[in-house]
Amino acid sequence: MKDMKTVVVIIGDNGTSNGGKSSWYDFNLDGLTNEDDRLIIEQNFGKKCQATGL
Repeated sequence: MKDMKTVVVIIGDNGTSNGGKSSWYDFNLDGLTNEDDRLIIEQNFGKKCQATGL
């Protein structure tokens, strides 16, 4: 849940506390870290990520 707290801080109450810029948590790669990314995180929370292209 530490990561989720970080996402909430980055997104903020209005969705733009990071100035609307991308971050490590911009999972949909649209250049913004926002509510859309938070939903992706919540939907995939607890799943094991697999490395690709190594």
